[in-house]
Amino acid sequence: MQYYHVSSENQGNKKFRPRVPGCKLHSEDGTTKRVCFSTSIIGCLSAINVEEYFTCIDHTFYVHVPVGYKGKIHKPTKKEVPDVIETREKWFLNTVKLKCIGKIKIYPSKKKGITFKWIEKYDE
Repeated sequence: MQYYHVSSENQGNKKFRPRVPGCKLHSEDGTTKRVCFSTSIIGCLSAINVEEYFTCIDHTFYVHVPVGYKGKIHKPTKKEVPDVIETREKWFLNTVKLKCIGKIKIYPSKKKGITFKWIEKYDE
């Protein structure tokens, strides 16, 4: 299974240590340290609520994948992440190295809420 992490900055070749996200929902688990991924890019964008922030403008994000991760992966429950069905969020519970695979531009979409287009793609 492929996992994705998006960021407004290129985080390629950086190691992320688990932490409680500062931008989590108030109803989300506030104690489990993690690095958040999704099984889809749209899931990542949904998890950071890009619709709320970028409905009027185009915005770019870098897409990352984990490199050689062999640690624990946790599938959060609805109690831990109320929108887990939409986001398909997974928590990596150990330090993980990221590889940047490209850059996307997101657009508002009346039918889908948001959509994206690859503007640069790097070797996977």
